[in-house]
Amino acid sequence: MSDDMSSFSPSSAGEQGVLRSMQEVAMSSEEASKMLRTYNIAWWGNNYYDVNELGHISVCPDPDVPEARVDLAKLVKAREAQGQRLPALFCFPQILQHRLRSINAAFKRARESYGYKGDYFLVYPIKVNQHRRVIESLIHSGEPLGLEAGSKAELMAVLAHAGMTRSVIVCNGYKDREYIRLALIGGEDGPQGLSGYRKDDRNRHRAGRGRASERGAAPWRACASGVTRFR
Repeated sequence: MSDDMSSFSPSSAGEQGVLRSMQEVAMSSEEASKMLRTYNIAWWGNNYYDVNELGHISVCPDPDVPEARVDLAKLVKAREAQGQRLPALFCFPQILQHRLRSINAAFKRARESYGYKGDYFLVYPIKVNQHRRVIESLIHSGEPLGLEAGSKAELMAVLAHAGMTRSVIVCNGYKDREYIRLALIGGEDGPQGLSGYRKDDRNRHRAGRGRASERGAAPWRACASGVTRFR
């Protein structure tokens, strides 16, 4: 795969040829419907991916702006004409940002509907994708977002972006002395965090979660085991 990972915006300069009027012969609606059924695009496309009248896969990075739809076949041809070597990876950060807005909006509606007064923060576990382009696309979306780290390497990556977040940092997983020390150092000037302790003298809010196998003194201590569902 090419090392040049292109982040594409439908309004980017030099890509207008992708959105020009189509010159190829359009496929029939019956053929388009058959293709949609064959590949079940309606199920996994989630309004971001579709088949256009030419039979090409199209991408709508932001369903709220349906006119900004990109023909992938034409995009590839345009990049080849500019000297792009294939294969290449095209990134659409607008999809990530739209998903983030959609999830936050859904929880906001639910909170209002049920009269829930507590706070809600969407937290992204960077183990899903640690790529800088992905993390920064989410952070720069303008939405409140927390980051979750489960290892020291992930925690260091999260702390590098800590000043850009508007909510929390979640330190998840098994934590040793070095991990907690790193979280403490990073939390001195960073956002509020969830780690393995509680400290109130600096108006920080940190909570701990014990291992599922640890037995405590609470009434539910009998539930403790390595295979319990209780968390």
